[in-house]
Amino acid sequence: MVIELVLDLKQVWMKQFYLSFLFVTFYALGFGQTKTVTGTLLDFNGDPVPGKDVTVYFDSTGISGSYSQTVVTTNSSGTYSGTVNVSGATGTLYVYTLDCSSNIIQQPIAYTSASNTYTNNFNYCNTFSTLFSASFSLDSSNVPYILSSIPANGQSPYTYSWSTGSSSSSIGISQSGYYCLTITDATNASDTICRYVYIGCDVSFDISPNQTSVDYTATVEGYMPISYQWTFGDGSTSTYANPYHTFTTNDITSFQTCLEIVDAANCSTSVCDNVVVSPLGGDNTISGYCSKGITPLKGANVYLYTQIDGSGTFSLLDSIISGTNSNNFTFQHLPQHDYIIRAELPDNHTDYNNYVPTYFGNQVKWQSATSILLNSSSTNNQILFRQNNSDNGIYSISGTVIDSASNLGYEGANLFALTGNGTVKSFSASNSNGSYVLSGLDTGNYTLWVDIPGKSMTEYNLALSGNVTNLEWEVRHSYILPPDEDPTSIELYASTPLKLFPNPASDVLYWNTTEKIKQIKIIDISGKIVFVSDATILQSHIDISDLTTGLYFIQLETSNKTYTEKLIKQ
Repeated sequence: MVIELVLDLKQVWMKQFYLSFLFVTFYALGFGQTKTVTGTLLDFNGDPVPGKDVTVYFDSTGISGSYSQTVVTTNSSGTYSGTVNVSGATGTLYVYTLDCSSNIIQQPIAYTSASNTYTNNFNYCNTFSTLFSASFSLDSSNVPYILSSIPANGQSPYTYSWSTGSSSSSIGISQSGYYCLTITDATNASDTICRYVYIGCDVSFDISPNQTSVDYTATVEGYMPISYQWTFGDGSTSTYANPYHTFTTNDITSFQTCLEIVDAANCSTSVCDNVVVSPLGGDNTISGYCSKGITPLKGANVYLYTQIDGSGTFSLLDSIISGTNSNNFTFQHLPQHDYIIRAELPDNHTDYNNYVPTYFGNQVKWQSATSILLNSSSTNNQILFRQNNSDNGIYSISGTVIDSASNLGYEGANLFALTGNGTVKSFSASNSNGSYVLSGLDTGNYTLWVDIPGKSMTEYNLALSGNVTNLEWEVRHSYILPPDEDPTSIELYASTPLKLFPNPASDVLYWNTTEKIKQIKIIDISGKIVFVSDATILQSHIDISDLTTGLYFIQLETSNKTYTEKLIKQ
């Protein structure tokens, strides 16, 4: 018979105090027999319970307040073995441990001189003392998930009450949240269980940058434990929940960081975001909104560019979709630097044909965009979309934009047909084949512009008297070659004998080339020619003191080629 009791702690402490005295007394009185008790500690499933203390003790020494005891620990198989000293040929010794509810369970063992070894097994939880309980299981193989009730140690029939209002034994759910179940049995015993149930799993992360180092903090939803797999975009990885990573870069750089999680229910999901770092440091925000006049324009894609090397070349750092229900945009965790912002409507937007891609500053050319010099957070930046003022004419200009590196079509170039005062009369974005069509035009004079951020070009003037086809533009490393240029006539500075000095320059610019120069042009970043002159000598110079400070492109034409180089006017 197993007896459940709670020992008087004071009595236990006093008995432990007299333990050493007990052994001395045993031998002094001649009581030297030993008895060994072995057994196992098992749970309700019959599985061993290791690492639990089992106490074997004898309390019939004849000396008030003294006893003999030994404390042993169950091994990996749930077994134990303890030996104590006893007195007399017969008597009673005891074995006890704590069950799963931390209650003491004790077993008396009658011993005789015929045996020195005895066996006693324990159930980790007392079957006879377990009360009626309620729980529910989760089937997450399909949505909706199924929650099924599990009554235990009660008498049927059962009644069920879910927090959803259902009285069925099982329910289907499709949203994450707390779900409670109360089960009542035939004897009116009841129990309630509440549990948070996740539908699928979810993950996001935030960052705290410090120059080129970043602290990552993940926010997850799912069943623990959760495994993490980070990729930082520079070839490095981590399996920590909240890692710290340092990027190697000498300039402002964007790295795409991705995090994938897998929870205990084998649900997996991932998230990626662009992380911008710079040796200059800073943790700033650029935010604003898109509008068409005074009306919010929702659902635009917004792109963030920055000047990489200080020479006017801009590179895409990040992009966001404002969302169909919002006209706001926010770029967070940005270092100190110059930025430009462009917004455009997706081709399925209801206003796609009415409003064209526009930079902050109400411009369609990237060179004319208003830049944001970010030393601290910049808010309330309005991108006022330029309107497409089509005349709904019957003529069009069509052709292709070619990537010179691959000789394939260039996708995503924005082409504009403008009037002399800059009014947009037609717009087209080159498709995956590089094709474009500027339609709805009347006869007249137009300025054509191909906009690719970071690629310079010269305005192309066209007198339209009918449909124009096969007008081809070639995208080079840092500029766009217009249709009338010989594709072999313009080379990059890196592969030419042209040398400009000093560069940057403030007053006089010199050039040195082994070929005779026929003509010199200086073009500003809007594509306007601000200086042109003929030259026939091997080495020469020009006065540029009248030019305003900024970025220019200088073209030197020889008998068979035209060399182009960037010029910075101080």
